[in-house]
Formats: sequence, C-alpha cells, structure tokens
Amino acid sequence: MEKIKCNYCHSGHYRKYQRAFDVFTKEAFDLVKCKDCEMVYLNPRPSLDEISKYYPDKEYFLESKRCVYNYDHEQSNSSKTGNLGFVAQRLFIERFFNDDSRSVGLNEKLRDVVIAHRFGRLKTTFSKGKILDVGCGDASFLACLKNMGWDVHGTEVSSVAAQKAKENKIDVFIGDLLAAKYEDDSFDMVRMWSVLEHLHDPAGYLKEIHRILRDKGSLIVQVPNIKSFAFKLFRKNWCGLDVPRHLFHFDKKTLAELIKRQGIIIKDIHTISVGTITSSCKADKSTWLKAGFFVFEVILNYLGLGDSLVCYAEKE
Repeated sequence: MEKIKCNYCHSGHYRKYQRAFDVFTKEAFDLVKCKDCEMVYLNPRPSLDEISKYYPDKEYFLESKRCVYNYDHEQSNSSKTGNLGFVAQRLFIERFFNDDSRSVGLNEKLRDVVIAHRFGRLKTTFSKGKILDVGCGDASFLACLKNMGWDVHGTEVSSVAAQKAKENKIDVFIGDLLAAKYEDDSFDMVRMWSVLEHLHDPAGYLKEIHRILRDKGSLIVQVPNIKSFAFKLFRKNWCGLDVPRHLFHFDKKTLAELIKRQGIIIKDIHTISVGTITSSCKADKSTWLKAGFFVFEVILNYLGLGDSLVCYAEKE
C-alpha cells in the first residue's frame, strides 16, 4: 500500500471522507478529500505492483458489468432485440457517429431521450475518422463503429477482455496506454469509458491523450459521479465506489479542471445513469423495479444528479 498526494494540485492536505469495502476481498479502504481542490481519492491505495490482485479475471472481467454489452456480429445484423443494451448502444452510435446531417424527426428525438439516459446527450454528430478506445473491454463499441466505416483501435489491460475483441477482428493493444507509444497527432477521437477512475495517474494519461490527439480532435470521458444522488443515498454501499479499483472519484468541477489543465477544452459535461441504483439495491433481476428506477434516473440526470458524468472535450 502507498500513501499519495493529490493528483491534481499535489497537496498533501486532506480529510477522511468515506470508508468502503472491496466486494471481493472484503478489505476496508478509505476515501479522502483534498482540502485544497476537493478531489476525492483513495489513500492509502494499492501500488501498481499490488493492484492486479484486485482484478480477478473471472469475477471482474467475465461476470461483472464491465463488458455488459457483449458484441455479437450476428446479433448486430439482426432485427431481434434480445440484447437491449447492445441495441441501445448501436442506435446511439448510428445516430451520432456518422456523416448524416439530415433533420431528426419526432420518433428519433424520443429515441434520443432514452439512449441519452445511458450514453449521454450529444449536441453534435461526429464524422468518421480514427478512434482510440482506452480500456475498450470486449470492444463492442468499436465493433459497431467499425461496421460504419471508422478506423478503430483500442487498448485493454485485461488479456481476457482483449481476446474477445481480437476474435471480432478489432485492433487492440494489450497493456497500458503509455506503453503503446502511439505517434503524435494519431487520432481524431479518444474515448475513455469507465477508465479514468481506475488510473494511478489520471493527469499523466490526459497529458498523453493530448499528445496523440490531432488538432480539434475529440475526447469522450465517462466516470462515476461522487456527487450523485446514488452516492448520497447509499454511501459506503454504493457500487460506484468499487474500492480499491476506483482510485479517484470525480464531480463536475474536479473532472473539468483536471481535463482543462492538459490543454483540452471542455465542450459539455453532464450526468447519465448506468444503473448503480438498481445494482446497489440488488434489484437487477426485477423488471418492475428496473423500470421504476429507469424513470427516476432520467429525472436525476436532468437535475445533474445522475450516477455518472460524461464529458465531451476538444484539443486546442
């Protein structure tokens, strides 16, 4: 275990914020809050050499919700909607990650409201280009983009998850982004979905992303929201804490400041919900409860209290 200073302001002054427990090992860990910039982070925390033991392949990468949208090529070309998560993801990508500038009808606007609950409220569409998905998991997101003509690449530290991506012919670097050593100005877009909170040095990663993004290139970041209604309700039992794998816990202010410090302009930041209320209540198997929570979470999102933050940014 190691004690650290704040990753943003490098202050060593903090106060105890919340104690939580690892769902796998049952070990207790402390979250602290920086007294100078209000960043919330795990301290002390497992070092780089120790952290891997808290990521069991079977329980975390295969049975958890990390790869909740398992990509299936046959399903992607099917009219069946058995995997609703995958269908929602595909509709989101088809709506916002293409060159189609046609007007949007009422039915599509209603669809956007539903998918925005899980994937974000985009104010623009993105032209096809070269994208890097950092921590791509099974690469379901990249697989959808590839079918639409994007040049797709990913990084993934889990060989188990990366193998699934490679089976679907997705170019994935197995290992840390910093070890991939991509060339300067390589990508039109970098996506980090449920990744930044896992990193020992999120500021260093964002600096690297600034280097590999082309001018006017886009950055998409999603992280849990420490100021969400879900955290306030469940506190130590909120599954979004996920100690000790989640090393940093952001709110709108701390996420925006960390990204802006690397010379990346914030275009929009808002909340979404990825189902942590349902999971924290252990109601995943109840259709009625999930439906009720869905409506409640949509309301929370528009109040800025959703369980996750989505940030869209652009390199200067």
